[in-house]
Amino acid sequence: MQFSLRQEFSVAADRVVVAYSSPALYDTFDGLDNIGPPVVVNHQVQDSGEVHLQVRYHYTGDLPPGASAFIDTSNIAVTEASVIDPARRSSTFELRTGLGRQFRGAGRTLVEPGPSSDTSIRRLSGDLRIGIPLVGSKVERAIIDGLAESLQSQVGLVEDWVHQSEGNE
Repeated sequence: MQFSLRQEFSVAADRVVVAYSSPALYDTFDGLDNIGPPVVVNHQVQDSGEVHLQVRYHYTGDLPPGASAFIDTSNIAVTEASVIDPARRSSTFELRTGLGRQFRGAGRTLVEPGPSSDTSIRRLSGDLRIGIPLVGSKVERAIIDGLAESLQSQVGLVEDWVHQSEGNE
């Protein structure tokens, strides 16, 4: 299932990219809708300036009826492996789980300046495939809906993190 999501921030685009590139941001994501506290598994800044980041999330949202026969909701852990290009304000990501071929997800993000210099828009687009007969598309929809809610919950946390980090400069 293809998806396209959007976040609007009251901070500049470059600051949003810096925030999502920093492991410290993810410490503030405790209590987000539909996911447990994220864990930064890997963070590397390349000589080129690219940031390689892996963050593990535990999905805590509800799945459609019947899906629990195929998926143990207490064990849905998704690792987002991202390559962030701060110069282009973009990233690519792959979603990995222990479900192997039954779960495939990938996409990209782009952070653009908003209508004023102190605003920005982060666009996420991608493709999520759950290879479970009869319920796969319903699970895909539930996960994408949960992702959309989680992304909206992140906006205020990202803005707060940016303002706090600016105060420490």
